Amino acid sequence: MSGIKVAFWNLQNLFDTEVSPIAADLEFTPAHGWTQPVYEQKVANLAQVINLMHGCELPDLLGVCEIENKAVAEKLMASLNRDDYELAHVESGDIRGIDTSLIYSRDVFELAGEPVGHLIHMRYPTRDIFEVPLRVRQTGAELCVMVNHWPSRSQGKYETEPFRITVADHCGRLVDSVLKYSREDFFTLQDEPESLAKLNRCWNHNILLMGDFNDEPFDRSLLEFLQVS
Repeated sequence: MSGIKVAFWNLQNLFDTEVSPIAADLEFTPAHGWTQPVYEQKVANLAQVINLMHGCELPDLLGVCEIENKAVAEKLMASLNRDDYELAHVESGDIRGIDTSLIYSRDVFELAGEPVGHLIHMRYPTRDIFEVPLRVRQTGAELCVMVNHWPSRSQGKYETEPFRITVADHCGRLVDSVLKYSREDFFTLQDEPESLAKLNRCWNHNILLMGDFNDEPFDRSLLEFLQVS
Protein backbone atom coordinates (compact mmCIF):
# COMPACT_ATOMS: atom_id res chain seq x y z
CA MET A 1 0.00 0.00 0.00
CA SER A 2 1.22 3.52 -0.77
CA GLY A 3 0.66 4.97 2.70
CA ILE A 4 -1.88 5.82 5.37
CA LYS A 5 -3.38 9.31 5.49
CA VAL A 6 -3.71 10.66 9.04
CA ALA A 7 -5.20 13.80 10.61
CA PHE A 8 -6.26 15.08 14.02
CA TRP A 9 -8.54 17.97 14.93
CA ASN A 10 -9.68 19.54 18.18
CA LEU A 11 -13.28 20.33 17.24
CA GLN A 12 -13.61 23.02 19.91
CA ASN A 13 -16.70 22.14 21.93
CA LEU A 14 -18.79 20.27 19.36
CA PHE A 15 -21.88 19.79 21.53
CA ASP A 16 -25.46 18.99 20.61
CA THR A 17 -28.24 21.29 21.82
CA GLU A 18 -29.58 19.02 24.56
CA VAL A 19 -28.77 19.52 28.23
CA SER A 20 -27.03 16.44 29.59
CA PRO A 21 -28.12 15.34 33.08
CA ILE A 22 -24.48 14.51 33.86
CA ALA A 23 -22.18 16.78 31.88
CA ALA A 24 -21.65 20.43 32.76
CA ASP A 25 -22.59 21.69 29.29
CA LEU A 26 -24.99 24.46 30.30
CA GLU A 27 -23.27 27.00 28.02
CA PHE A 28 -24.15 24.90 24.94
CA THR A 29 -27.95 25.07 25.10
CA PRO A 30 -30.59 27.02 23.15
CA ALA A 31 -31.03 29.32 26.17
CA HIS A 32 -27.43 30.46 25.68
CA GLY A 33 -27.61 30.81 21.91
CA TRP A 34 -26.47 27.30 21.01
CA THR A 35 -29.46 26.56 18.79
CA GLN A 36 -30.02 23.74 16.32
CA PRO A 37 -29.22 25.95 13.26
CA VAL A 38 -25.96 27.07 14.90
CA TYR A 39 -25.05 23.48 15.71
CA GLU A 40 -25.88 22.34 12.17
CA GLN A 41 -23.76 25.14 10.70
CA LYS A 42 -20.77 24.22 12.85
CA VAL A 43 -20.96 20.59 11.73
CA ALA A 44 -21.22 21.74 8.10
CA ASN A 45 -18.20 24.04 8.50
CA LEU A 46 -16.08 21.29 10.05
CA ALA A 47 -17.09 18.80 7.38
CA GLN A 48 -16.27 21.28 4.63
CA VAL A 49 -12.66 21.52 5.80
CA ILE A 50 -12.23 17.79 6.50
CA ASN A 51 -13.53 17.01 3.00
CA LEU A 52 -10.61 19.02 1.60
CA MET A 53 -7.94 17.16 3.57
CA HIS A 54 -5.31 15.10 1.72
CA GLY A 55 -6.27 16.53 -1.64
CA CYS A 56 -9.98 15.78 -1.04
CA GLU A 57 -9.21 12.10 -0.45
CA LEU A 58 -9.74 12.59 3.33
CA PRO A 59 -7.79 10.82 6.10
CA ASP A 60 -7.80 7.06 6.58
CA LEU A 61 -7.44 7.85 10.29
CA LEU A 62 -9.09 10.95 11.76
CA GLY A 63 -8.71 11.55 15.48
CA VAL A 64 -10.93 14.17 17.10
CA CYS A 65 -11.42 15.63 20.56
CA GLU A 66 -13.88 17.97 22.28
CA ILE A 67 -16.83 16.08 20.85
CA GLU A 68 -19.73 15.58 23.25
CA ASN A 69 -20.94 12.08 22.47
CA LYS A 70 -21.23 9.29 19.93
CA ALA A 71 -24.29 10.76 18.22
CA VAL A 72 -22.48 14.02 17.51
CA ALA A 73 -19.49 12.11 16.13
CA GLU A 74 -21.78 10.07 13.88
CA LYS A 75 -23.49 13.23 12.63
CA LEU A 76 -20.16 14.72 11.63
CA MET A 77 -19.06 11.45 10.02
CA ALA A 78 -22.26 11.34 7.94
CA SER A 79 -21.31 14.72 6.44
CA LEU A 80 -17.93 13.49 5.19
CA ASN A 81 -17.30 12.42 1.62
CA ARG A 82 -16.27 8.85 2.34
CA ASP A 83 -18.61 5.90 2.71
CA ASP A 84 -16.05 3.55 4.29
CA TYR A 85 -15.77 5.29 7.66
CA GLU A 86 -16.32 3.56 11.00
CA LEU A 87 -16.35 5.20 14.42
CA ALA A 88 -14.44 4.02 17.47
CA HIS A 89 -15.91 5.77 20.51
CA VAL A 90 -16.28 5.21 24.25
CA GLU A 91 -18.16 7.70 26.41
CA SER A 92 -15.68 9.14 28.88
CA GLY A 93 -16.17 10.28 32.46
CA ASP A 94 -14.96 13.81 31.74
CA ILE A 95 -16.79 16.31 33.92
CA ARG A 96 -17.74 18.45 30.91
CA GLY A 97 -18.85 15.45 28.90
CA ILE A 98 -16.38 15.89 26.06
CA ASP A 99 -14.74 12.87 24.47
CA THR A 100 -11.98 11.78 22.15
CA SER A 101 -12.90 9.61 19.17
CA LEU A 102 -11.27 7.93 16.19
CA ILE A 103 -12.81 7.73 12.74
CA TYR A 104 -11.12 5.09 10.59
CA SER A 105 -11.52 3.54 7.14
CA ARG A 106 -12.93 0.03 7.31
CA ASP A 107 -11.44 -0.59 3.86
CA VAL A 108 -7.96 0.02 5.27
CA PHE A 109 -8.35 -1.16 8.88
CA GLU A 110 -10.24 -3.56 11.08
CA LEU A 111 -10.44 -3.55 14.85
CA ALA A 112 -7.85 -5.81 16.47
CA GLY A 113 -9.41 -5.54 19.93
CA GLU A 114 -11.76 -3.46 22.05
CA PRO A 115 -11.18 0.32 22.19
CA VAL A 116 -10.47 1.54 25.72
CA GLY A 117 -10.69 4.98 27.28
CA HIS A 118 -8.06 5.62 29.96
CA LEU A 119 -8.92 8.25 32.56
CA ILE A 120 -6.29 9.70 34.87
CA HIS A 121 -7.81 10.45 38.26
CA MET A 122 -6.48 13.51 40.03
CA ARG A 123 -9.03 15.54 41.99
CA TYR A 124 -11.42 14.57 39.21
CA PRO A 125 -11.04 12.42 36.07
CA THR A 126 -9.14 14.07 33.23
CA ARG A 127 -10.14 13.94 29.61
CA ASP A 128 -9.25 10.51 28.38
CA ILE A 129 -6.48 8.86 26.39
CA PHE A 130 -8.46 6.78 23.89
CA GLU A 131 -6.68 3.59 22.84
CA VAL A 132 -7.82 1.86 19.64
CA PRO A 133 -6.12 -1.37 18.47
CA LEU A 134 -6.29 -1.71 14.68
CA ARG A 135 -5.06 -4.14 12.03
CA VAL A 136 -4.15 -3.15 8.48
CA ARG A 137 -6.27 -5.36 6.24
CA GLN A 138 -3.79 -5.51 3.36
CA THR A 139 -0.73 -6.51 5.39
CA GLY A 140 -2.03 -7.83 8.70
CA ALA A 141 0.20 -5.34 10.55
CA GLU A 142 -1.20 -4.14 13.86
CA LEU A 143 -1.36 -0.46 14.81
CA CYS A 144 -2.23 0.87 18.26
CA VAL A 145 -3.65 4.40 18.03
CA MET A 146 -3.85 6.57 21.16
CA VAL A 147 -5.95 9.72 20.80
CA ASN A 148 -4.99 12.26 23.47
CA HIS A 149 -6.53 15.40 24.93
CA TRP A 150 -4.31 16.66 27.71
CA PRO A 151 -5.23 19.25 30.39
CA SER A 152 -5.39 22.80 29.10
CA ARG A 153 -3.32 25.87 29.94
CA SER A 154 -6.39 27.93 30.77
CA GLN A 155 -5.03 28.72 34.26
CA GLY A 156 -1.50 29.38 32.98
CA LYS A 157 1.20 27.19 31.44
CA TYR A 158 3.32 26.65 34.54
CA GLU A 159 0.39 26.48 36.96
CA THR A 160 -1.15 23.62 34.95
CA GLU A 161 2.07 21.90 33.87
CA PRO A 162 1.90 19.25 36.66
CA PHE A 163 -1.44 18.05 35.25
CA ARG A 164 0.02 17.50 31.77
CA ILE A 165 3.10 15.85 33.26
CA THR A 166 0.84 13.42 35.14
CA VAL A 167 -1.04 12.52 31.95
CA ALA A 168 2.20 12.30 29.93
CA ASP A 169 3.66 9.86 32.44
CA HIS A 170 0.49 7.75 32.30
CA CYS A 171 0.51 7.82 28.50
CA GLY A 172 4.13 6.66 28.54
CA ARG A 173 3.18 3.72 30.73
CA LEU A 174 0.39 2.82 28.31
CA VAL A 175 2.94 2.79 25.50
CA ASP A 176 5.20 0.60 27.64
CA SER A 177 2.32 -1.82 28.23
CA VAL A 178 2.16 -2.39 24.47
CA LEU A 179 5.90 -2.53 23.80
CA LYS A 180 7.22 -4.27 26.90
CA TYR A 181 6.65 -7.45 28.84
CA SER A 182 5.29 -7.10 32.34
CA ARG A 183 7.71 -7.88 35.14
CA GLU A 184 5.87 -11.14 35.84
CA ASP A 185 5.97 -12.27 32.21
CA PHE A 186 9.60 -11.22 31.80
CA PHE A 187 10.76 -13.46 34.63
CA THR A 188 9.08 -16.46 33.02
CA LEU A 189 11.32 -16.18 29.94
CA GLN A 190 14.05 -18.76 29.58
CA ASP A 191 17.64 -17.93 28.60
CA GLU A 192 17.28 -19.05 24.99
CA PRO A 193 17.08 -17.49 21.50
CA GLU A 194 13.30 -17.80 21.36
CA SER A 195 12.98 -15.54 24.39
CA LEU A 196 14.99 -12.82 22.63
CA ALA A 197 12.77 -13.26 19.57
CA LYS A 198 9.67 -12.77 21.75
CA LEU A 199 11.09 -9.56 23.22
CA ASN A 200 11.94 -8.25 19.76
CA ARG A 201 8.44 -9.03 18.49
CA CYS A 202 6.99 -7.11 21.42
CA TRP A 203 9.16 -4.07 20.66
CA ASN A 204 8.13 -4.24 16.99
CA HIS A 205 4.58 -3.02 17.60
CA ASN A 206 3.40 0.05 15.73
CA ILE A 207 2.03 2.86 17.94
CA LEU A 208 0.60 6.19 16.79
CA LEU A 209 0.06 8.97 19.34
CA MET A 210 -2.10 11.84 18.15
CA GLY A 211 -4.04 14.57 19.88
CA ASP A 212 -4.11 17.96 21.51
CA PHE A 213 -1.26 17.77 24.00
CA ASN A 214 -1.57 21.44 25.01
CA ASP A 215 2.24 21.53 25.15
CA GLU A 216 5.04 22.06 22.67
CA PRO A 217 7.39 19.26 21.54
CA PHE A 218 10.19 20.71 23.68
CA ASP A 219 8.14 20.94 26.91
CA ARG A 220 8.93 18.73 29.90
CA SER A 221 5.74 16.69 29.64
CA LEU A 222 6.75 15.37 26.22
CA LEU A 223 10.54 15.27 26.48
CA GLU A 224 11.05 14.05 30.04
CA PHE A 225 7.89 12.12 30.90
CA LEU A 226 6.45 10.81 27.64
CA GLN A 227 10.11 10.56 26.53
CA VAL A 228 9.63 11.40 22.87
CA SER A 229 12.69 12.19 20.79
